[in-house]
Amino acid sequence: MISLRSTLLPLGLALAAGGGVPGTATGQDDFLFRAPVAALTLRVGPMLYSANSDVFDFLTDTLTLSRGDFRAPAFGAELVLMPSSRLDVVLGFMTSATETKSEFRNWVDEGPTPSEDDDLPIEQVTRLRTIPVTASVRYLLVPRGRRVSRLAWLPRSAVPYLGGGAGVTWYRLRQEGDFVDYRDFAIFPDQLESKSQQVTFHGLAGLDYWFAARFGLNAEARYTYGKAQPNDSFSSFDKLDLGGFQATLGLSFRW
Repeated sequence: MISLRSTLLPLGLALAAGGGVPGTATGQDDFLFRAPVAALTLRVGPMLYSANSDVFDFLTDTLTLSRGDFRAPAFGAELVLMPSSRLDVVLGFMTSATETKSEFRNWVDEGPTPSEDDDLPIEQVTRLRTIPVTASVRYLLVPRGRRVSRLAWLPRSAVPYLGGGAGVTWYRLRQEGDFVDYRDFAIFPDQLESKSQQVTFHGLAGLDYWFAARFGLNAEARYTYGKAQPNDSFSSFDKLDLGGFQATLGLSFRW
C-alpha cells in the first residue's frame, strides 16, 4: 500500500522544482499528474475572404457590393490530439455566413410607364455560407511542459506553434431578388444559387496560453487557399475563390 508520505513527497519536490523552470506554471493547482493527451478548443473570429475570382468581380462590378461585404464572423471547434511534447494533430470545423443587400449600379426600374415608380432601385440579397472541415499538424516551437517527478508534470504557460493542413470546404452562394435580362432589359424576380464542396489547403501560426493547468486561451492566424467550380446559376463563371485570411481567439480545455 502506498503511504501518504510516499505520495506527498514527490509532489512536494515537483512543486518546489517548478519555481526554477523557466516558462512553466507554478503553484499547487498548476501541475498535472501526467502530460495531457488531448484538448478541445472553441474559437471565434473574422473570416476575410479574398474574393478574387471572376464571380466576385462580376458581383462587385454589377451590384453595389464590395469585396469587404463577403467578410463574415466565423465560429468553430477543434479537437487537438497531442502525440508528443512538440506535436499536435488537429481536427476542426468552422462555419461563417454573410448576408448583404444590394442593387444594380447602372440600372433602375422605370416602372410600366415613365411617370410610375420612376427610377426605383433593382434590389437583391446576396448570401455566402461556408463550412470547412479540416485536419492540421502543428509543430510546437517549445515543449508544452516537462515531467519533474513520477507523479507530477509541469505545463509551460506560453506555447507558440506553426503548422498547416488540408480539408474540405462546403459552400453555398445564393442571391434572391430582382435582376436584369440583358437580352431585352426586362426586370424579373429570381433565385440564383451555386453550392458544392472543394478541397482546400491552409497554413497557420498561433499561440496557446495556459492560465491554469487545464484551461487556456488560443490565438491563431491562418491563410486558406482553394477554388471551387461554380454550378447551377453560376456555371458560366470560372472557379469560385474560397480562400482568405482568418484570425481567431479560442478557449481551450485539455485533459
